[in-house]
Amino acid sequence: MDGKIFHVLDVLRDLERRGLFYIEFATHEATIPEHLRDRETCVLKFSHNFDPDDLVVGNEDVSQTLSFEGRWFKCRVPLSSIISVARGPGDEIPDTRPGHLRLVTN
Repeated sequence: MDGKIFHVLDVLRDLERRGLFYIEFATHEATIPEHLRDRETCVLKFSHNFDPDDLVVGNEDVSQTLSFEGRWFKCRVPLSSIISVARGPGDEIPDTRPGHLRLVTN
């Protein structure tokens, strides 16, 4: 594959400092609400501006309590399941399309 290689943790920590960010991920290993589990992939929005502010970008996963239809759920997304990250809808940071870069976890 051509293009740059970025460690997913470095990208996430940079986005965490900027504030709001989105993660697209494969759902099979993630801890997410039941109504999202039948999807192959999912996109969730994370931010330190949410209440409660319990966002954690850890060495193995990203976690935060998010609201779904008024119900709180502690979501956990393993770094190994992340497909792409973005500052906002349609704005992949960095460009994670094939040939541009690859996000790696090790």
